[in-house]
Amino acid sequence: MEPRSRRTSFAVRASFATVLFALIGVTSALAVPCAPGTSSPTGQTPCNPCPAGTSQPSSGQTTCLACSPGTYQSLSGQAQCNACPAGTSQSASGQTSCTPCSPGRFASSTGQSTCSLCGPGTVQPSSGGTACFACASGTFQAGSGGTSCSPCAAGFFQPNTGGTSCFACVAGSYSPSSGSSSCSPCAPGTSQPLTGQNSCVACAAGRAQPSPGASVCPVCTAGRYQPLSGQTSCLLCAAGTAQPLTGQIACNPCAAGTYSATQGNASCTGCTAGTYQPNTGSQS
Repeated sequence: MEPRSRRTSFAVRASFATVLFALIGVTSALAVPCAPGTSSPTGQTPCNPCPAGTSQPSSGQTTCLACSPGTYQSLSGQAQCNACPAGTSQSASGQTSCTPCSPGRFASSTGQSTCSLCGPGTVQPSSGGTACFACASGTFQAGSGGTSCSPCAAGFFQPNTGGTSCFACVAGSYSPSSGSSSCSPCAPGTSQPLTGQNSCVACAAGRAQPSPGASVCPVCTAGRYQPLSGQTSCLLCAAGTAQPLTGQIACNPCAAGTYSATQGNASCTGCTAGTYQPNTGSQS
């Protein structure tokens, strides 16, 4: 027959095992999956909040997920990361904030990992831009990533918005100042033979120009003259004078033995047979 002490020791061990198994069962029954926004090495309680820059959308997870580029999370214990607002970007993962777009760049929508360069003809002068602005008429921007538009130089113009270059004023026109959206025609009495000019030139003496927008001033024809510059017409030679050449500033008196009865003659008429004229500048 087994000794009583041995039977007692066995009973104690059996009771301890029963209690241990019961405690394990209770502990397992009390374990709860980690909630979204938290994690633990076992995926069960006790759980830790996900650090800022991470999130966890599911329950019962062992790790938190770093926020992907274009997103951020500034708080701990969050189930989701936030998309970067328009006008900002974030190129790295696991970040707690987004960076405003620098001048010359923009982000038109949320969740951007990079900001885009403003294209030619557009600019963004400020940081955090959600769009770029077209250059106004009279200005231009040739490159990408511009922060300001440049005015067209005098002698050049840009009639449209969003210009990438300026156009030279054509011959017969000019632009006196920078930032012009159009060129002006040369006034009558002036001309401009070159392109890209900021002024027109007065017609020289012996020339005239009646029309606006001229590239040249025509010479006065024979029988006409112009003593002054910047004139719109040539003058007729007076009776008693003549001018056989073009582009002249005066007419010549008819020589003795000749005359000019009317205006605008290129030459004087000789006296007919049996007549004479002893004086110069005669009209008969």
